[in-house]
Amino acid sequence: MDNQPIKNNTLISIPSLSVSIFCARVCLITTILLIFMISPSALHASDKSLLIVINSKQSLHHLFVAQLKTQLIDVKNTRCEIEAIDIDDWKPEISHHHSLTLSLGNRAANIISQRKLNQPVLYSLLPSLAYKKLVLSRKNCEDTQCSAVFIDQPLKRTLQLTKLSLPNLKVAGILSGRHHNNDMKNLKYFSKNLDIIIEHEKLMNADNLVSTLGEVLKISDALLSLPDPGIYSSRTVQNILLTAYRYRKPVIGYSKAFVKAGALFAVYSTPFQLSQQTAEVINVFFKSQDNRLPSPQYPRHFTVSVNSMVARSLNINIETEDKLQEKLEAIQNEEL
Repeated sequence: MDNQPIKNNTLISIPSLSVSIFCARVCLITTILLIFMISPSALHASDKSLLIVINSKQSLHHLFVAQLKTQLIDVKNTRCEIEAIDIDDWKPEISHHHSLTLSLGNRAANIISQRKLNQPVLYSLLPSLAYKKLVLSRKNCEDTQCSAVFIDQPLKRTLQLTKLSLPNLKVAGILSGRHHNNDMKNLKYFSKNLDIIIEHEKLMNADNLVSTLGEVLKISDALLSLPDPGIYSSRTVQNILLTAYRYRKPVIGYSKAFVKAGALFAVYSTPFQLSQQTAEVINVFFKSQDNRLPSPQYPRHFTVSVNSMVARSLNINIETEDKLQEKLEAIQNEEL
């Protein structure tokens, strides 16, 4: 009699254990099937990882990355994982493990754009001319999304500041390389509404820089510079500025460094402003359902700088940086 309960418990425990094992197997198989039923895009959409490729020798890139990290916000309560590497350590396989690759500067753009990637690439700290030359011309963006936040200003904005700063200017001279054909068309189109005539000369031979520049300055009220490294570089800028000064003609720059070197004024975007806009584009990418990058864009945020010493040397009356900034921002807001 005392042994009966033991037998019953034993008989009961065996089927219970079998049922538990069976249920566990069914749950495991169901989980595996569900995983394979989820599309790769759905798995990718939950991945918020950013790879930043920089030139570690450039202090500007380190500053940009530090600012970008503070400006990026969490998307849908999912933390954006960020990894930054030097371009010398970059391989396509590394980009394949991230949702988005951010390329900073010309050197990274030149290397990355030569390889076909499966993931989107966003280019920043890159002039629009370099983007067209290095990225779009290689046609690797046909299969993979590419976009950019340009470092240079839209031509129309530069012309608007020119008119605000030099209201009596009639002729703006431009010295360009062989890759600015579309820019010249746009410049001449925008300049008509501002009553500015564009006198354009192509520099076909670097040895003729000073003589060609002289021909432009003879018929111009000012030299409007474009961010073309083939013409404006650390080796040539001083010669260009000195030649323009001899002709008593101001140079319209495109960066703060250019203004410090001797250009009369410039509109440009600071690293903080560029990183802010780049962060906005990245957040748009991660928030979109299909992880799409917006179209390439010029800087929305900008800064005006004036070299008052050059203005006095050339006897030019020009408004303060704050007043020009305020007026230019008002024009930009009206066009929105």
